[in-house]
Amino acid sequence: MQSKLSQSQIEGVSERYHDHPLLVACRQAFECYEADMQRLLFAPEEIFLEAAIIIDRLLNDSDSAISYVNGLWNALKIKIRRWEPEAPQDDLNKISGAILYVVAAVLCQHSQHFFNNELKDIILALAKHNMPVGGEEEERVIRELSRCADGLYEWLLTYEDSDILLSEEILNSDNQNKTNMDNTGKVLEALGKVGISVAGDLVVGDKVQNKVESVASGGIGIQINNGKDATIAKSDKDIKSAIEALLAEKDEKDAYLFQNKKQWWAVYRVLHYFCNYPTQMTAFETKMKELEVAKVDGKRDLSYESLSAAVKEVPLMATCSPATWNTLKDKSDNYKQQYVVADFLMQKLGIKS
Repeated sequence: MQSKLSQSQIEGVSERYHDHPLLVACRQAFECYEADMQRLLFAPEEIFLEAAIIIDRLLNDSDSAISYVNGLWNALKIKIRRWEPEAPQDDLNKISGAILYVVAAVLCQHSQHFFNNELKDIILALAKHNMPVGGEEEERVIRELSRCADGLYEWLLTYEDSDILLSEEILNSDNQNKTNMDNTGKVLEALGKVGISVAGDLVVGDKVQNKVESVASGGIGIQINNGKDATIAKSDKDIKSAIEALLAEKDEKDAYLFQNKKQWWAVYRVLHYFCNYPTQMTAFETKMKELEVAKVDGKRDLSYESLSAAVKEVPLMATCSPATWNTLKDKSDNYKQQYVVADFLMQKLGIKS
């Protein structure tokens, strides 16, 4: 049986996965239940782990999914009861419900018809099982989780086809953080021995996407990624101006750098990563309309459909910072088109030196 996360693991998960769409959804569900609980049992990061365990099992063992889900409610309550023997039964129900509503929200985004219906309906029925009469709590959690739909969909598109098990990654995050600390210390020591001083770019524990440093003697590239990139302060006026310059820019062949509407996805990713713009694609689309840049010339107009379609063509870019896309630009024309837009926009905003 999986052990409850330690405090150091909770802190490590919070740091490493701060903006992960599934953790964002777990925070939303947790906040819906937190005020009514008599005793605080779980952190959102622990709901994140439990949801990841369930999702991984459903995605990787679909043959036994129905029988697994049918026993899920009791299994969750038994697990939580063993961790918190004195917790009120009502609190156990609330935590179990929060976990299952998050899982149902993920399955709503799943590309396979089977998961979109039968399993989702079973899980929703389990989550509702011990809800208070009146449905206000249920309406609140469904409303909050609906705001996470775009982020969950984008993440799941990439995750379904990957070899990653998120639940295992979460459990190993504490050990990985310690390993990163040890390895970084060794790198800095080695660089010091050959007379190379590194300041500011190698930082462990901060949310900084560090630059790639080259060691002249060996040509070794060093990159330490500690989460989401540091944000920059830019006004809407600055961002509107940068986007307008991007839309007008032409290459050496007198063709627009920004050629088609799917390239809005690169704009979305840069502004989300570096400028605290919305995570949800629908909210991003609304923001661009407010800035009056979404309508271009028909061929390059922004739409939610173009954003959600773009990520399917460049799945590797969805898993990393736009600051690292130069390593992916040669994979295909789709990758290159997203890279050139991101690169130009970052330079205009002063993000990239």
